[in-house]
Amino acid sequence: EPYELNALIALGKICHANGKNEDATKFLLRALEIDGRNPATNYLLGELAFNEANLLMAVKFFEKALLYDPDYTDAHIRLGMVYKESNRLQEAVKAFEKAIFLDRQAVVARFQLAQVCIELGDPRRALTQLHLVKEIHGDYPPVFLLQGEIQFELGDYRQAILELERCLELGLESFQVYDLLGQASDRLSNKDKALWAYQKCLEHKPHPRVKFRVAEILEQSRRYAQAQDLYRTLLEEPDFAEPAKSALERVESLLEGMAAQLAGEARGAGGGESPDASSSA
Repeated sequence: EPYELNALIALGKICHANGKNEDATKFLLRALEIDGRNPATNYLLGELAFNEANLLMAVKFFEKALLYDPDYTDAHIRLGMVYKESNRLQEAVKAFEKAIFLDRQAVVARFQLAQVCIELGDPRRALTQLHLVKEIHGDYPPVFLLQGEIQFELGDYRQAILELERCLELGLESFQVYDLLGQASDRLSNKDKALWAYQKCLEHKPHPRVKFRVAEILEQSRRYAQAQDLYRTLLEEPDFAEPAKSALERVESLLEGMAAQLAGEARGAGGGESPDASSSA
């Protein structure tokens, strides 16, 4: 039966799940020819367009899905995400609010709404949504990262650190998590923790800003040789070449001074002429 609608939609889902977007589109467009009013077909075509960053087409298909099924929660969520990507933030808020109205347990909608609230300059509402997400899904790692970001922006660095450490406990390790943890620890003058977090950052991405800060902390800790090595790696970075050059000169001068001091102490320990030479004279 070449016009079996449900089979075509199922094939579209399978191909989409396996990254075969071209085949998925082919099956779903055939399904659309059979029944253009089917919400699932329009939703899946919207998903494909969204994944390929074709936001205008994604909006078209998600809106059609909602035209034929106004209570399609996932379509409201995806439409909100497209609006967010398009910087249509107020429309995104309405889409996420509608999804939450239809499903109070819609964790993704609440989380996405919290992100939009931050962009709109309303961190308090964002924290409220994140608190509700934690009540529904207490081990959802992105929530703790976003809460860490909000607390950092609010200047509550201790709370930010607690949220970020919870991220790590839940297995969410990334440059972003370690970078924020390093900055929060830095603001509290916890240099050991900041250094550890920044060094973990560099395992994910050798970002020059983080490299420079690590080199500064190493220099302040009198670990001059390690600082020297890091400063040297920054000499080719346009935004950090000049400060790295100045820092390198400073560190090299300190190392030379230490070497000269050690050499002087070694000569002094020799005591000049030996006692035997003095008595034979």
